[in-house]
Amino acid sequence: MKKRIYSLACTLCLALAALAQGPVVYDFKSLSDTSGAYTGSLANGATLTTLGSYGVLSLGANNGYFNLGSQFGSMMKGIGQAFTISVDVYVPAASDISGNGNFIWCFSKSSSEGYMFLNAKEMRYAITQASYQNETSVNAASPLPKGEWVNIMYVQDGATGTVYLNNVEQAKNTSMTLFPAALEMSNNYLGRSCYNGDAYLKNARYADLRVYGKALSNNERSELMTAIGELNRLENGIVTDADAVAADMKAVHVPMVAYRKIDLPTEGRYGTAISWSSSDTSHMNDQGTVVRQETDRNVSVVLTATFTLGNITQTKTYAVDVMQRENYSHYLFAFFPSNSDENIYFAVGDDGYNYTTINNDQPVFRASGNTVMGGLRDPHILRGEDGNFYMVATDMRSALGWASNRGMVLMKSGDLIHWTCSQVHFPTKYAGTYLENVTRVWAPETIFDHKTGKYMVYFSILTNDGTVTYDKVFYAYANSDFTDLEGEPVYLYDRGSATIDMDIVYNEADGLFHGFYKNEGSGGICKVTAEKLTADGVPGSQWSSPSGTLQQTSEAVEGAGVFRLINDDQWILMYDCYGNGHYQFCSSPDLTDFTFVKNTETSGSFTPRHGTVLPITEEEYQALLEAFPCDAITGETAPDENGNQNLTAERMSQLCESTDNWTYRNGFVTHVDKNGYKNGEARVSGTFMERWRDRASVGANIASKTLRYLPAGTYKLRASCIATWQSDASVTVSGVTCFADDQTADVHTANGVPELYTLTFDIQPTDDYNTTLGMQTTAETTANWVAFDNFRLYFIGSEDDYHTALRAMHDDYLARAETVCAKLSPAYQSELRAAIDAVNPDETDYDAIVAQLDALQAAVASAQQHIALHDINYDGSITIADVTALVNIILGKDTAGTYNHSAADVNQDTSITIADVTKLVNVILGKVGK
Repeated sequence: MKKRIYSLACTLCLALAALAQGPVVYDFKSLSDTSGAYTGSLANGATLTTLGSYGVLSLGANNGYFNLGSQFGSMMKGIGQAFTISVDVYVPAASDISGNGNFIWCFSKSSSEGYMFLNAKEMRYAITQASYQNETSVNAASPLPKGEWVNIMYVQDGATGTVYLNNVEQAKNTSMTLFPAALEMSNNYLGRSCYNGDAYLKNARYADLRVYGKALSNNERSELMTAIGELNRLENGIVTDADAVAADMKAVHVPMVAYRKIDLPTEGRYGTAISWSSSDTSHMNDQGTVVRQETDRNVSVVLTATFTLGNITQTKTYAVDVMQRENYSHYLFAFFPSNSDENIYFAVGDDGYNYTTINNDQPVFRASGNTVMGGLRDPHILRGEDGNFYMVATDMRSALGWASNRGMVLMKSGDLIHWTCSQVHFPTKYAGTYLENVTRVWAPETIFDHKTGKYMVYFSILTNDGTVTYDKVFYAYANSDFTDLEGEPVYLYDRGSATIDMDIVYNEADGLFHGFYKNEGSGGICKVTAEKLTADGVPGSQWSSPSGTLQQTSEAVEGAGVFRLINDDQWILMYDCYGNGHYQFCSSPDLTDFTFVKNTETSGSFTPRHGTVLPITEEEYQALLEAFPCDAITGETAPDENGNQNLTAERMSQLCESTDNWTYRNGFVTHVDKNGYKNGEARVSGTFMERWRDRASVGANIASKTLRYLPAGTYKLRASCIATWQSDASVTVSGVTCFADDQTADVHTANGVPELYTLTFDIQPTDDYNTTLGMQTTAETTANWVAFDNFRLYFIGSEDDYHTALRAMHDDYLARAETVCAKLSPAYQSELRAAIDAVNPDETDYDAIVAQLDALQAAVASAQQHIALHDINYDGSITIADVTALVNIILGKDTAGTYNHSAADVNQDTSITIADVTKLVNVILGKVGK
């Protein structure tokens, strides 16, 4: 026993000493590592071969693997708490790595007594002292790229474990507190799992395996990447410089039409330097950027590419039609709003990020009568090559369960307004085949295939008969009138596990189709690319290896949609952050590296679930608004929800944001800066008002504010009902309204869900230019709690419209004052004339307007009182009738009921005296004032 312990201790010491001097390296030119300390063996047909000057381990197709030996395991046991395991590996594109197993390396005692491994299925590192129930892991949740040489590396530094692919971090875990020293590793394999039933990593090849007794730095990791480039050159038959130039020339694609900038590569994959020159730099410069001209004339430009590597130089020309402008002005967003409203809605916007729902918040196409299952979800809209529009949607009603989807709906339109509709019900269409057993035909989309001249419809399928055991993407071509699918669907792509919500776009800059999809189950949005939509050989083999996740958030996301900004070189990736109340938009110049742009809140009528965006022309935009009216939009001047569209919107907003001059009755209270206030799941911050009654209705309450001197016109009141709450969730909240004067809008928000409400109303020139607005509840209100915030008021119209209305209001008040002033004798006009002259019709500052008009109103009232003391009939002169009326007042003969006795009681002592009569006579004679 002592000898065994001594032997083990010696082994550990030797392992530590070896690692201290440098890494343990297998270059696969022999069965041993380069130091000769650890000798492995080949199993099940695995062989050693070469690629150029590199030694290569080839596992073959018969469950081959490499046994590193038990001494290697002893070395691993003594490796410590900082180490690096690096390996260069090639997995053929046709290999299936989706099954359990497919371990790149595995060091273990057995499947139930401790192991550590790195797999190709998910690029996941795991370690355990027992079996899989006790694993701790670092999971990249993406398969190892296939069809190319890659370096995959696991680095442990204390409790932090990180997986790198080609020195790009894929995943990290800072709680990796189990280390190799805790394991017994007698079985140490490349390409084999410690579980006997698991899949081997068939046909994989290894060129380099390294184990370091430290965590490599970034510079040290970078040095290992050189071999990857050389291996890929050799793999593709690139031996000489001429080979590299020829391959790089073949790989460069330039679009035939350019609206903006073309991405012109300056270096080829195999090291070729590429320079560019344009035949007409006045329209497109040498960097591929379109130079805008004052005219809209399109021209043809020839780009010449010069490829240089070593002593080899080759040129190639590309003809490009340079287009000055795209004929689009707005964006159309097609979506369905919720699981309780599975109909198709349209929203429009002009910047690609902010949208307003049209058709006055009603669907533009309803599921009822147009579907088999009663619901329309996931609409995708496409502008066709023939000038028509094509839309496809999931035929599903979520209330029937997530497995209630049996087909799709195909729609076609010539104007975005009138649509034909056809259902494709798989159990009927494909009766007698495995497709009659579908439980999901999710998120169909359409793209035109130039190779076939047909519209391809692609979608995810799942069946309940064991044929398609997880969601995979299939495709079929639509018939010529877009009413049915031709033939049986064909496999298109999956990532090795559930793959849904695929959106394919073509990028003329790189000549590739980019397919974005959701990793169902593990989460995130990834991308694959292909030169062709369909494979020439094995279905699915046209696609590249998946990218890492592209979303710029840690929130759960789905429903990726990709479109390009109008007359811009930026692509937009949008997705639904469905658990966090917003859509997120990111941009990229190349569909590869995405940058966060903004979150667009989903509230009120704009609550998009899995939609798509289509650029539209000004004519199409106006036709949509005519067919589907929207009170929130008037030409270009509709304010956005934040009040930042124009100065008018900002000014109107300021009138409502403050809690100053609000009136609260019967229970409403206000809170100022109550950050993080919570009731149920509703969190609010800032200033808001609320009413709460435990287990009882809040009853009749009101919160109101009167705004003065609003010019005539149409206004929109927007207010957030932060939340209503009913202790019985089954009770529908009702009896809550927002109001402006005598017009109201019902508030019907669900329990604890913030929503935005709007109310449009008019102020007429004959009014007093004041309005009272607010929120109220009734005696029949069913809510226990109501809270409101973010009152915003907007003038609907252009800035010029607003200033015209503002001037008209000033002119109206001035005209009224001039009428009164004309009734005064010149000796008594000075006070009113000064107030009139102080009013500036061009004034736009709200406080200044209020001050000026208040002073004018006071002066008018004073003048009218003066006039009332002598000009009884307000005709601008003192007549016999006026004198008679004054005498009748003095005598108390006010029979007509039109005179005020107090007018004769000049000193207001409730009696008429000689002094009163004397003063009145003097007034009549024009000798004194009041």
